[in-house]
Amino acid sequence: MADPNCVAKSRLSFGRVLTASPFEMNTPSMRTSVLTVAVFTTTLACGPKSPRPANLPEVRYEDDGTAPSASVAPSLASASVAVPPEAPATVMPAMPVMPALAANPPAEAAKAIGAVGEKLVKKLFTGDENSVLSPWSIAELLAMASVGARGATHDEFSAFMNVNVHDDVLFPGFRDLRAKVSAGLSQATLTSTTKGPPFVLDVANSAWADDSTALEPAFSTTIHHYFGAEVLRAPIRQHPDDARRKINAWVGDHTRQKIHNLLAEGSITNQVRAVLVNAVYFLGEWESAFAKGRTKLTPFTTSKGTKVESLAMNQMLTAPYLDDARFQMIELGYKGSSLAMVVVLPKSDAKQMDAFGVTAIEGSIPKLNAQRVRLSLPKFSITRAMKLSDTLMQLGLSLPFTEKADFSGMTNDKSLYLSQVVHQALVTVDERGTEAAAATAGTFAVKSVMTETVMNVDHPFWFLIRDRSSGAVFFAGHVVDPTKKN
Repeated sequence: MADPNCVAKSRLSFGRVLTASPFEMNTPSMRTSVLTVAVFTTTLACGPKSPRPANLPEVRYEDDGTAPSASVAPSLASASVAVPPEAPATVMPAMPVMPALAANPPAEAAKAIGAVGEKLVKKLFTGDENSVLSPWSIAELLAMASVGARGATHDEFSAFMNVNVHDDVLFPGFRDLRAKVSAGLSQATLTSTTKGPPFVLDVANSAWADDSTALEPAFSTTIHHYFGAEVLRAPIRQHPDDARRKINAWVGDHTRQKIHNLLAEGSITNQVRAVLVNAVYFLGEWESAFAKGRTKLTPFTTSKGTKVESLAMNQMLTAPYLDDARFQMIELGYKGSSLAMVVVLPKSDAKQMDAFGVTAIEGSIPKLNAQRVRLSLPKFSITRAMKLSDTLMQLGLSLPFTEKADFSGMTNDKSLYLSQVVHQALVTVDERGTEAAAATAGTFAVKSVMTETVMNVDHPFWFLIRDRSSGAVFFAGHVVDPTKKN
């Protein structure tokens, strides 16, 4: 069993950390086509102990709170692992060598992200409010939580993510998917002629344990190796609100302070034993920026039929485009990356998109063809905070929220269950690019050719921010009134 005082630290980072105001590319900060991607926090309490999986090694940390040396820790495929300078090298067993499999791990992870996004979008994007969430962040957090789940509890996580492959495919899939995007960003940075990289994507994971709680060594090793997760300590049981503020500060640091109060006051109690967190931050410029001088007030018809005046950006560009009987679709790329925003404009009732869904939208993307388009797109900013516990239970992920939950692969306590899941997300789109941030927290408590085409986005529309190479969806949104921020 791991020492209660153990602390392992590592961090996955894509691109370059920026601190300036968005879209100032000399010191870029993620507004230049920016996206702050989700933070998923999961708080754990106690859960029944089951035998450690035979295919996962144990790792033991010294009782001085240091992490394994980077020289002996497994490589995170081009991700950087931050280890405190003073940390002495400790013995960390090598991860098991996975057998050659026919399945494509990154593709399977992308499918899991798509399945999570599809279910949540269909359930949540049905009202008359602007909406945004991060399928990537939520799915990666669920995958991390499934590392500690056993039996029927693990099976429900797999079913929710539509995973028909083993963990030895899904977990490497998330690692390789991040590495694939990271490799593209590294190359873009090397070839960039600007003072800073044209694109930044920062993904970070962490697991927070109460000072009195020992995480299972196999769990710590697995989330560190495949998800780049830091293993951290907080006085959750003795000083729950101090622990909450500490976790919120971590979230703020990894989302450039876009999400700074993910866990509301009272959300962490002395029954909480651990917290899992995923954070993503994205910044990039449009491949084809909109000239500010061409932005003007333009009529927009909301989902309620009301006409408002929104600031619409305008340009003529050549871009992948599709026009069929149901909608117009255009893909807007970001400089120096494989990510792009797909804008979907229904031709009639916007609610028809509710049934169409993310998967069907993605299925239409291969039909896009380069075309000359005169595009008018509203500037918009959306911020949403939502409680996901009831939604997840309604969608079939119910057992983890009950006293029958089995998270014995996470700690040796036999009474852990998932007590709540909350999510915050924001996205801002302007002439230079996109900024978005998201955070999700789940707490585990003890059982107590080119002709000119016009695309005038003047009524409710959908958007996805996705990786073109893998199809993984980072953000999904529904804009019904661009003049409102939430």
